[in-house]
Amino acid sequence: MSEIRDAAQAAGEWPLNDYISETLLDKLGHRHPSWDETTRDRIQYVAPDDDMNYSILGMMLLEAHGSDFTTQDVMNAWLHNLPPLWTWGPERTILIKAAFHSIYIESFPSQEIPFETWVNHWNPESEACGAAIRVDAYGFACPGNPALAAELAWRDAHWTHRRTGIYGAMFIAAAIASAFVIKDPFAIFETALQFIPQRSRLHEVVVKSLKMVREAHDWQDGYEHIHAEYGQYTACKIYQEVATLINTLHFANNVGEGICMQVAQGNDTDCFGKIAGSLIGALYRSRIVRRTLDITLP
Repeated sequence: MSEIRDAAQAAGEWPLNDYISETLLDKLGHRHPSWDETTRDRIQYVAPDDDMNYSILGMMLLEAHGSDFTTQDVMNAWLHNLPPLWTWGPERTILIKAAFHSIYIESFPSQEIPFETWVNHWNPESEACGAAIRVDAYGFACPGNPALAAELAWRDAHWTHRRTGIYGAMFIAAAIASAFVIKDPFAIFETALQFIPQRSRLHEVVVKSLKMVREAHDWQDGYEHIHAEYGQYTACKIYQEVATLINTLHFANNVGEGICMQVAQGNDTDCFGKIAGSLIGALYRSRIVRRTLDITLP
């Protein structure tokens, strides 16, 4: 967070409360290739992004197959709808190699490398966050049913990830589904914890992070404690980023503030900013519905 905070303070834009400005980028000293269509004064349309592409693919899977879709359906959806250069890192590796086998070897899945073990051979980052950023649609489709959301996330994540890579996806999908019906942020994450292995490293991280955030004075204090504990897990490594989601959901007062708060904490800012938006959007929808019911029902 320190790099973002220093640049934002130098630009007079701390704490963040809007899209990143070109002035802030000048202070930061480097720019993402997408800067010319995503900085505040240049935005003319919603720029394409892998997070949104995956959410749309999840929606397409549900529309085509309902809740009965399989991991094989996920693979086929990728091959027919997702250009490799619209993916990054291990997802690109899996997609390119799957296309190669499908087109040129024509023994798909092959006997040499069965489908169920592809990721073991082809994804050196099977515990990274790539699967966790794909599951918003399953949380949205299962409001109040975190068990089903987690199951759908498992089917999707199993195509490319293992261990923490899968558990992170299940946890986030279950949290989004829970946020539609639970108004306490801590209870949302405690519910989602029920749908990942209780002896996993991720479960331990979430339990510790809930305690740290509960004891924090504000979101920056919460971040400092989280970063001191999990700072070695940088962008895409899930643990610190899931902890910051807990921090954001507890301290944010609305969707816009929450997204800016999540981005300000650094790491994979677009992916976890998007997840924060999904969680807070679902949470505040549930609060609005509950408030309306309190007013209109006897």
